[in-house]
Amino acid sequence: FIGTGDRDGGSLWGIGGGQSNDNNGIGILKSIDGGVSWSNTGLSFTPSQKVTINEIIINPTNGDEMLAATSSGIYKSTDGGNNWSLKSQLWANYVDMDFKPNNPSVVYASTSGGLGTYIFKSTDSGENWIEVLGIPGRRIQLAVSSNDPNIVYALAANTSRGLKGIYKSTNSGSSFSVV
Repeated sequence: FIGTGDRDGGSLWGIGGGQSNDNNGIGILKSIDGGVSWSNTGLSFTPSQKVTINEIIINPTNGDEMLAATSSGIYKSTDGGNNWSLKSQLWANYVDMDFKPNNPSVVYASTSGGLGTYIFKSTDSGENWIEVLGIPGRRIQLAVSSNDPNIVYALAANTSRGLKGIYKSTNSGSSFSVV
């Protein structure tokens, strides 16, 4: 599986080129021959929809269950990517996503945006999401480790694209504090 669009590539618009969103994707593609050829999955967009696929994660205990963090929300597939359903659109630009080690029914997702950044948590394999942290900033990236599955780290960038802070949860993402 490959997500199309480039969330970090930038746009010529950002450097005065006048072409906003010149890095849009067409959805998620799938290869069954080692990348020689690619076909569309059930999650497809047109470039004019201005959507990027920012991350795809596959349930380690059920390869047919997948989640996609996109610039238009979180999508879920339970049939290996053939069909997708929108599960969260509260904050449109989801950029990072991780399963809790040893418990893929718990999932963490983070956003980017100029007005604020957020971390969301799901305890039912991505069906429903709750906000667990919201801070002013530009972007949040997440990290988890199987060495201690209850710890979640979040690296947050400020609105100037510098370091806002490093946040840590010791209770599986239910709450965070600044490190």
